[in-house]
Amino acid sequence: MALTELASLGEYRYKALGCLRGWRSSLKALKCTCFFELARLDYLSLPAPTTIKIDAEDHELEVLEVATAVIDSARPFIILENWLHHGKPRLTLVPLTLLSAR
Repeated sequence: MALTELASLGEYRYKALGCLRGWRSSLKALKCTCFFELARLDYLSLPAPTTIKIDAEDHELEVLEVATAVIDSARPFIILENWLHHGKPRLTLVPLTLLSAR
C-alpha cells in the first residue's frame, strides 16, 4: 500500500533479472508489473500515530496536506526532510507554515 491524495490502484513497472529454464540458462531481463493499493492516510483505520516520518523527495507538502485530519486529531511528532529552494525561501517554508497553522 502507498499513500496518495486519491484512493485507487497504483502500478509499478520494472525489469528484473531472472533465470529461465533451470540454473544453467543465462540471466535475462524480465518485464514485471506490480499493482498496489493507493490510499489516503486520513481514510485508513489505524491507531493514532505518535510519530510520522516523511521523506517524499520534495513532495512533503503534499503528504502533509493529505494527512491533515490525522495530524489535527493525533498531534503526532513529525519528522520531515524539507528541501531548500534557493532563491525561493517562501517555498522552502511552506510545509513548516502549514504545520504551524495547526
